[in-house]
Amino acid sequence: GYYQSARVGKKTIWFTGNRGSSAAHMAGAMELLNINPRLFSCVISHVASFHEAPALLNALRQSSVSEVDGRLFMKALIDFTVQ
Repeated sequence: GYYQSARVGKKTIWFTGNRGSSAAHMAGAMELLNINPRLFSCVISHVASFHEAPALLNALRQSSVSEVDGRLFMKALIDFTVQ
């Protein structure tokens, strides 16, 4: 896949998308996440709505140890279905 990075302060943040995934792939992935969220808990450390995402990324930028809310930041899922 294609990855975009941005240097923010002393950290590099990587952004990924879903280019090449069909609507059916995304629906299947969302269903798996809803059925068994623990299956992905070792990879997805934080979930945020679209409106919460900037604050989450700012918190990561300001953290000196790559933690947000006391949890190691691995991968965030931006949920566009949550207001």
